[in-house]
Amino acid sequence: MRILIYDTNKHDHESLYQMIKLLPIQTIIDVASSYEDSIHMYSSFEYTKVFINFNEENGNEFEKFVLDKNPKQKLILLKEHYDCSLNHDCHFCQNNFNKFLVIKPINISQLPKIINNTFECEGYCKTLFDYNLEKINKTLKHKYPTIIYDKINYKFLLDEIPSSFVVELFIELTTLLSKYNIEYRIFENKSIQVIPEDDSYVI
Repeated sequence: MRILIYDTNKHDHESLYQMIKLLPIQTIIDVASSYEDSIHMYSSFEYTKVFINFNEENGNEFEKFVLDKNPKQKLILLKEHYDCSLNHDCHFCQNNFNKFLVIKPINISQLPKIINNTFECEGYCKTLFDYNLEKINKTLKHKYPTIIYDKINYKFLLDEIPSSFVVELFIELTTLLSKYNIEYRIFENKSIQVIPEDDSYVI
């Protein structure tokens, strides 16, 4: 298996490189730290999978270059923000391409599914509201692995968080919810209830 990572952020691409190397598979991993390098490498080798970090201003251009050459190339798009790179809807991309989005930060537990082609696109048919909640969940889970986000009931559960970290986590969580203009209620049982934007959910 040969993998290409396009990412100009040294810390990010080194982190992803090391995570992939921990998997029990034989891989050749090429890292392109510039748009020119990514074009050269993709034109020189055949890749099983291509990771593109969309913090780069040329991320969209490289994605278009790859899909023009091979519409069925397996593409993993690492993204911070809620937008469609090619201005198509999810159904169009599923029917015509072989790509999916991973909301940053990516974590090592996701990689086996990505490698085995069983990973589900994290942007698929999500509203901006749900996308931001998933991003908050992943950001916090990276630091507090035992936090639980109940997607059905829109609730963050902190029962398994050590008491010494609860206050710190409450502050970080409520700060992130406020950052994305998401309303919430705090309960005494170590939980935070998110208020859906359509306010159709009844507690």
